[in-house]
Amino acid sequence: MYFFLFCGLIIRAQDKNLYEIHTIAFYNVENLFDTIKDSLVFDDDYTPEGSFQWTHKRYKQKIENLAGVIAGIGKRFRKGPPDVIGLCEVENLQVLQDLVAHPFLSSYNYGIIHQDSPDERGIDVAMIFNKSTFLPVGINYHS
Repeated sequence: MYFFLFCGLIIRAQDKNLYEIHTIAFYNVENLFDTIKDSLVFDDDYTPEGSFQWTHKRYKQKIENLAGVIAGIGKRFRKGPPDVIGLCEVENLQVLQDLVAHPFLSSYNYGIIHQDSPDERGIDVAMIFNKSTFLPVGINYHS
């Protein structure tokens, strides 16, 4: 089961009669792990030999499923995916790069904000954002 939160943000444009709709979402991607064993964290279950038998094929399918859901969030309100998406339960920067590079998302020019957390399982939080509609002006990490 996946969980996401969707919020719409309406911003008045320069012309007082025009409004732009921007979207913000939060998505628990539930253990988005690659298949590579990392000696610094306990990710053994998410390897081909691990208890979940996490193969490259299964990983690629999860990336595709997540990219499809993200691309569709808020589609009823605007023609593109969310401007900003907070993500939790990601393993590392590489899985985020794989996600935003997927064909469902690659044309939306997503940037990534991520830092490895001290979690012993290697689970991090992150944010992806559309670089043409959102500009982070400061980033602070708290652990």
